[in-house]
Amino acid sequence: MKINTPILFVVMFAAATARLGAQTYLLSSPGPGTVYPHNGNTTDYDTVYPIGYYNLGYEFTTGASALSVTALGFYDAGSDGFNYTHDVGLWNTSGVSQASVSIPAGVNSLVNGFAFVSLGTPVTLLANTNYILSAVWNALAMSPQDALRFNQSGSGPTLTGATLVGDRYGAYGNSPASALLFPSSTDWASTWVSGTPSGFTTSPLAGGSGASYIGANMAFTAIPEPSTYAAIAGAAMLGLAVWRRRRRPTTAATPAPNAVA
Repeated sequence: MKINTPILFVVMFAAATARLGAQTYLLSSPGPGTVYPHNGNTTDYDTVYPIGYYNLGYEFTTGASALSVTALGFYDAGSDGFNYTHDVGLWNTSGVSQASVSIPAGVNSLVNGFAFVSLGTPVTLLANTNYILSAVWNALAMSPQDALRFNQSGSGPTLTGATLVGDRYGAYGNSPASALLFPSSTDWASTWVSGTPSGFTTSPLAGGSGASYIGANMAFTAIPEPSTYAAIAGAAMLGLAVWRRRRRPTTAATPAPNAVA
């Protein structure tokens, strides 16, 4: 079977650029931290948290490529649905909302344990820039609860296309349902006290830098720099030029005329 080489180069170029724009997720897992509530105990928060709502999440720094965010998500620890609706928000470090969604209560389709809701219009995050993802946990200390996973400083999770900075927390109060609010502070975990129920630590946890409340997640596609596309196109054109050169017919040398005696 004869291969049409020019078409092959076009297909290879298209495949390479498609891989650059493939959808991926900031978190592929929630990290190794402890899930609260856990072991079926629905009172783990009783002596630590007042009844109410909490805005919790983490700050991250994007990498060398800008990101086009297409959906926001929330972690379903038991993969069995949510007891409450959870608002998820994406912010810049000045507290300006970039995007938000509401993850409905009940059972949702999951990707790596996260339920996602698409954004109406994708949002672009600049390269090498800090942003914050957070979510609202409604009615902590009430039964039933939706689990919160806290990763202490240095315990992950690993992010794709970005680097974890640290945990973030925001306003909390007595209303079991509240609007999503900017998480302006960090290292709340170090204020957790001893004398908590069984299964909870009896000493402050390591929050702040490298810690995270999970949580919120996002789906995105990387936006390559123009130089990346130029490099791929240049490689394709070079390969095509080499192919054309090899196809040129070789001109046979003209034999010298016989000498006349």
